[in-house]
Amino acid sequence: MKFETPGEDLSSEEKFKLAKEKHPDPRSFSDKIKHNIQEVEPIQNWLKDRAELMVERSGINDALEDFKDRDSIKIADIGGGSQHIENEIIKSNPDKNISTVGIDLSDYASDKISGSEAGKKINSIFGKGEQLSIKDKSVEVASSYFTFQELNDEEQEKVLDEMIRIIEDDGKIIIVDEPSRGESGESIVARAKNIFRNAKVSDYNLHNAQDWRNIFEEKGLKIVAKKEFREDGKEVDEENPAQFFSYVLEKTEKKM
Repeated sequence: MKFETPGEDLSSEEKFKLAKEKHPDPRSFSDKIKHNIQEVEPIQNWLKDRAELMVERSGINDALEDFKDRDSIKIADIGGGSQHIENEIIKSNPDKNISTVGIDLSDYASDKISGSEAGKKINSIFGKGEQLSIKDKSVEVASSYFTFQELNDEEQEKVLDEMIRIIEDDGKIIIVDEPSRGESGESIVARAKNIFRNAKVSDYNLHNAQDWRNIFEEKGLKIVAKKEFREDGKEVDEENPAQFFSYVLEKTEKKM
């Protein structure tokens, strides 16, 4: 299964060089090393241990059922550098011919999955979610797990625009993130990251449910499903607020 990207006639090395020119990594070499050691590996280990939970609870498996009669299904995962989520999606859907591509500014984990059976169906693109090198309406699903909280409002808008652009008219968008601290009282992923980057939780751009609804409506998206869940598996209630949320989205007819 082949992802449709610009510059099909270019070699992998030429594509990578072109992507680097378009999306220069803002970190210096020393900062990148520090980033990998102090933040990326601990957080990716955390995500690896919870990939099954995140995929099961996010609703992406249910969304994929809409495409079960297709010969193949393509998924673009924004910020999917670790490939743990992509790996779990493929493992969870053995009856479907799924291939995924993770778009990320880091290549820190690509070798950890590539040797697995599922890894043969996982691709990587170096780049930013704000400018995806994927053709219009060429994937069934665009997903994002814990990436939006890393972006400012303008970046979030651009990434969402790109996700809308690359999915087919009947495609799905899956966004998984954390509620604002005002809703949940805690921020699991952001707090874990702060342990290693020594930053304030307020640096993470988290939204409440109404803000998300407004954003989606402005972009011509309708909410197909919203799920709230916890890391410990407890039912979400007043005493046990949601630690994570997911939205399954579709284009509205007026935007198709």
